[in-house]
Amino acid sequence: MNIKKIYTMHKKYSVRFSLLLTWFTFLCLSQLSAQTSTTITVKGSEDFSAIYKQMYRFPNFTYGKVYFINSDSAKGKLNYNMLIRKMQFIDKRGDTLVLSGNNPIRLVAIDTTIFYCNGEECVELLAGYPPAELAVAYKLKLADEQKVGAYGLPSSTQTIENTSSFVENNYRLLVGKDLVFTKDTRYYFIDANKNFVVANKKNLLKLLPGQKTRIENYLKTHDIDFKNENALKELLMFL
Repeated sequence: MNIKKIYTMHKKYSVRFSLLLTWFTFLCLSQLSAQTSTTITVKGSEDFSAIYKQMYRFPNFTYGKVYFINSDSAKGKLNYNMLIRKMQFIDKRGDTLVLSGNNPIRLVAIDTTIFYCNGEECVELLAGYPPAELAVAYKLKLADEQKVGAYGLPSSTQTIENTSSFVENNYRLLVGKDLVFTKDTRYYFIDANKNFVVANKKNLLKLLPGQKTRIENYLKTHDIDFKNENALKELLMFL
C-alpha cells in the first residue's frame, strides 16, 4: 500500500472518529443536563472524615429539638444522614444513634432548618407558602466500589455492598478501593397536614384543586422545570 493511500485512509477514519466523538460528547451532555444527581468519589487513600463530609447534611452535629407526634419533645446534638435517610443524634456516651421509630417524629429543628419526617425519610423545608410549602430531600447512595488497577485507573470490582451492610461496617474504606456515591436532589410539596409528595404538576393540582385554572394558565405561559428550586418558589409565590 503506497503512502498516499495510507494518508487518505487515515484522513477518512480521522474524520469519522471526530464525528463520532462529537456525537458521543453531545449525547453525554444532553443526558447530564436532564439528570438531578451528581457523582462523588471518595478515594481509598482518604480517611473516614471524607465519607462523613458527604454523608451528613451538616458539617457537624448541632444542637436541635425533635417534636414528636404525641406532643413530646427532646433536645440534643442532631444531624441528618443522607445515606440511610434517617435523623441521628449523639447520646451521653458519645455514640451516634438513629432516632427511634417507636415514637413518630412530627418535625425536627436544627438551628434555623426545619425537617418534616415520616416513617421513611425526612424532607427539608425550603419555603413556606401555605397551604403549599416547598421542601427538598438529598439522598446519597453507594453506587460502585472500584479497585485501582493498572496505570492507576479504577475499575469496578462488582462486589459492592448494599447500604445497610455499608452502615453496619462503620463506613470502613477498603485499602486500594475507591467508593463512588450518587447524590440525588428531589423536591416535594407539603400540604397543610405536613404530608409531602413529589413536586410535579399532577400532585400540585391535587394539593390545590381550587386553583386549577390559575395553575393551568401559569404553566401555559411559564416553562416550569419541577426540578428547579427557583422556578418552584416563583410558582408557589404566584399561587
